Amino acid sequence: MAHEVAGIFLVHVAEDHPRRGIGGALMATALRVGRERGMRLAALGAGLAGEPLYWRFGFTAVSEYRLFSGPTP
Repeated sequence: MAHEVAGIFLVHVAEDHPRRGIGGALMATALRVGRERGMRLAALGAGLAGEPLYWRFGFTAVSEYRLFSGPTP
């Protein structure tokens, strides 16, 4: 949390546990804790796989970023 914004990053559910509500429970808890600590805004860094979950929680896309990797030394 910084500047009254809760940041949520790297939410991941193991591949052998899909669609069991785990991701939703993680998100709900993170958002609840943020609200309890006075945060009124949350920023989410996420991949495409979780988009349906994030839309359900009311997140909207405001920008996109790409990850690039270079040659290994």
